[in-house]
Amino acid sequence: MDNYLLNLLERMADRSDAMIDMPGGGRRSNPDAIFRKAEEEAKQIINLEYIEQLKVFIEKSKHEDLKQNAYSVLFNIYSNTGESSILTYSIDKLATEKKDATLEKILRNIEYLKKGMPSGLNIDNILDLTTCKKHTLRDSAIMCLKNANNPKAEDKLIRIISTSTDHHQLTYANVTIRIIGTSKSIPCLLKLIDHKKQDVAFTALNAILELSDKSYLPFFIERLEKGKLKYLGLQGVIKYGDKDVVPLVEKRVKEIVAKKRKQVLHLPNGQTELTLAMNFLADYSKEYESIYGLYQTILTIKWGLLLDNEKQWLTANKSRF
Repeated sequence: MDNYLLNLLERMADRSDAMIDMPGGGRRSNPDAIFRKAEEEAKQIINLEYIEQLKVFIEKSKHEDLKQNAYSVLFNIYSNTGESSILTYSIDKLATEKKDATLEKILRNIEYLKKGMPSGLNIDNILDLTTCKKHTLRDSAIMCLKNANNPKAEDKLIRIISTSTDHHQLTYANVTIRIIGTSKSIPCLLKLIDHKKQDVAFTALNAILELSDKSYLPFFIERLEKGKLKYLGLQGVIKYGDKDVVPLVEKRVKEIVAKKRKQVLHLPNGQTELTLAMNFLADYSKEYESIYGLYQTILTIKWGLLLDNEKQWLTANKSRF
């Protein structure tokens, strides 16, 4: 093996200065540690001649930590060059590697691919591990499928959410199917929305929100009115509804500001359930006088119940009401 490459793998495994002493006592992680700098260096590699050298090293090395680093370098080369033979080789190795830590390293690298996986790639070894008894491997394999451009991935996930009783496995499957799934997954997801485990119910309903279409508006109205996870019901109503759902959204706003909230859910883009609802209502404020009245109530009577970012949003959008 090239001397530089071997030295790089060894530096990636060096934890001698991973922690440093603090002046006042105690220790903290070292941002300039040898292994951190080596890992950053490895992310820049584009030399395709290293591929065969790394494969030979993986086949012969008895040092699992160095072997794992060799896999990481291979995946860096794939990210930088798109050389698909790296993925074929690494996925094939899932059937022969013996150490769980090394298998998990391969799976983690696949999970965090920047380029994803090309279509036509044989992912059977990943699919096999999605039902592994060892949960760390199983869960990592499920999450890998988010990068799979292969209909087999969704079919496998559907089987998992249809048959599994393990709430961790169900949660990971729901999260992944939200990313790569289609509407054919929805019937199975619907069976999980009232699951006793909140993570399962949330991820199932969130996946439905992503994969559904306007025909599911009545379903989201029902979730908003009767279900748990009302904020997801609200998102569905707003996503698919028009002015006809204004009364429902107004009602939800009144529920939100009825009393001081014990906890506030922060949605994507810095939104809360309140700002999400008011942003929708603002589009219809000229048609419904009740919206302006609700806005004024929030600005006065309910002002003390709001978060700072909600106050800022309502103030900044005053002209819309």
